[in-house]
Amino acid sequence: MQLDRHDIPPLAVIVIFGFAIPLAVWIGLSTRQQFLRDIQNTALAYAAIVLIAAIVLGLFAVRARKREQRLLVERGEQTTGEFAALFTSEAERQAATLLLPRLRSMTATGRVPKLERDSELSGSPLYLGREDLAEELVQLCSDLDICTALNRDNEARLLGSATVAQLVSALATFIDEQGVRTTRSTQTRQ
Repeated sequence: MQLDRHDIPPLAVIVIFGFAIPLAVWIGLSTRQQFLRDIQNTALAYAAIVLIAAIVLGLFAVRARKREQRLLVERGEQTTGEFAALFTSEAERQAATLLLPRLRSMTATGRVPKLERDSELSGSPLYLGREDLAEELVQLCSDLDICTALNRDNEARLLGSATVAQLVSALATFIDEQGVRTTRSTQTRQ
């Protein structure tokens, strides 16, 4: 919202009648002791509300962290090697090795539960947003010096992937087409 010069008079009326006049009446009609007691009561109420809100948020954070830990223990965390072993071709393994750290960085906790080939990207267990995933894939391709403009069908397949297997397969196609040397040089830079 942007204010211009025509908005200032109505805003001034709101400030005067909404805040300034009631404040002046309150200060003018109250005694010094009553005024100080009101200020003190207001400050105490504010501090109590902030303290209660901090405690409630802290309890929710602790509960969510315990739930997350329990979920990760039940599902087990997956290493990059275990994830790459799910795929058969060398290009898919390379793509999986490059993709798992990106998927980890996109999650709120920085951890990825055990993924299978048919795990959905937008549903359980990753819950990735379509726009965020597309942005991250474009950045990954740029980091690997992969030009997605060379094959529009594969680009659409990469950005439209619904499962982990589809995503890895589409990225592996680009790695096969444009050579492995770009991925090895990127791995040595990291």
